[in-house]
Amino acid sequence: MHTHYDNLKVIPSAPPEVIKAAYRALSQRYHPDRHPGPEAERVMRLLNEAYAVLGDPQRRAVYDRELAAAGRERADRCDASAEARPAAPAGPRGASGNAGSAAGRFFAAAAASAHSLRTPVGPALGICVSRCFARLFDVGWEAGAIGVAAALPLCRHWPGFAAWIDEPGNPLLFAMLCVPAAMLLDASLYGLAGNTPGKALLGLRVTTLDGGRLSWRAYLRRDLAVWARGLGCGIPFVNLVTMWRRGREASIGADVAYDMKTGHQVSAAHIGVVRKLAFGLLSLGLVAGVVGAPAIDTLTDRGPSVEQPRPSVAVAARGRTVTNVSVRSSRASPWTNPLTGNSAMVDGIWHMSSIGVAGRGTVYSFTARDGRTTVLFAAQDAPRLSMGEYVLAYLRGTASAMNLSPPDSVDHDDGVDRWSADGHLNAKPAVAIHVELRHLGESFWRVVVMRSARVRPGDAAIGRLVRRLWATVPDV
Repeated sequence: MHTHYDNLKVIPSAPPEVIKAAYRALSQRYHPDRHPGPEAERVMRLLNEAYAVLGDPQRRAVYDRELAAAGRERADRCDASAEARPAAPAGPRGASGNAGSAAGRFFAAAAASAHSLRTPVGPALGICVSRCFARLFDVGWEAGAIGVAAALPLCRHWPGFAAWIDEPGNPLLFAMLCVPAAMLLDASLYGLAGNTPGKALLGLRVTTLDGGRLSWRAYLRRDLAVWARGLGCGIPFVNLVTMWRRGREASIGADVAYDMKTGHQVSAAHIGVVRKLAFGLLSLGLVAGVVGAPAIDTLTDRGPSVEQPRPSVAVAARGRTVTNVSVRSSRASPWTNPLTGNSAMVDGIWHMSSIGVAGRGTVYSFTARDGRTTVLFAAQDAPRLSMGEYVLAYLRGTASAMNLSPPDSVDHDDGVDRWSADGHLNAKPAVAIHVELRHLGESFWRVVVMRSARVRPGDAAIGRLVRRLWATVPDV
């Protein structure tokens, strides 16, 4: 006896959600618009009749009792006479039982198609998990590639972007903006190869309801629907709700909202241990790359990142800025000390500029491209002052801008008086300052390094620059 459960290809104990999902999947796949002809119309009539009964809890309860009674009746008749043929079932089962052999063959073809595509109609927790991991993997590496490709030129040609991206919360906003572009890349990969890496590794494939391949435009529409309905437009916490709802739909075998809207399906094939292991290793590599990725300033050769106002701003606060001529270079370039004529190679992570300060000559500034790390280099002639007297004058002159904790004495090494101190900016205590003074002849040379607490005092880029600047100064 062919029952309504057989027509919907579910078991009699199937929950209402599975019955609804089965009806949706079969009615979409074998709608007369997709399969014109009398057999498709007959099958749709059988599906509609079956769902009209099984989709109503009261009618389904009555139908189950009739099925149980019919089963007991057939068993009694078989016990009474082995040669007696059981009467054809009547009542609400007649329409299903008299569907005809043609309809039966049509259903058999439907079952074979569903089996070949490995399309779940009942509970499908496995494919739900696979879809989730495949989507996260694809979006992760695609958005990462888009982000790096966009950040490199932006940081090189727009210094304000580097400062913006390092502000709290802005990296997350930038990542959210990269996801729609990742959807475009995802659709392009599907258009070229027929699948994306994450889905291919896990044996998943997005097709039309009849198993065909989607066009690039159709797949892009589906990806945008995934971004809006599945990923919640990348908005934190909202995406958790949307992902949970879409996962719940997929886990019970129902068509996910964006598949229902776009008329597509996700099929799954069996994969071996090798592909699972490869996917796991690639996923771990992706996570490790995200966690251990260098900062934007490192990717763009921008040097260490510190929370530091530009030197011109710091000097302007004291009202002594006269000029500020900036020189940019993406590669290491020579810098010549105008006072000594000696040259030093300066790494391309620094912007070189000169600042004219009234009464103090010229200050040479080396600022990281993000405008946050600053090394100041200058000299001042004071032939009548000793090292101790100049230190006291320097402390009085800079007291309004910085708070220094000087040592008690001046070091004398190889005929050169040296003095150094550490402290912080008064306006921004988080910005650390290291000052070093040297008395050479009648001139007092100074190097001032400004950095945040996040940057190690012995940072290689800063130390290398300071050593090269001092190398341009003669020891006598």
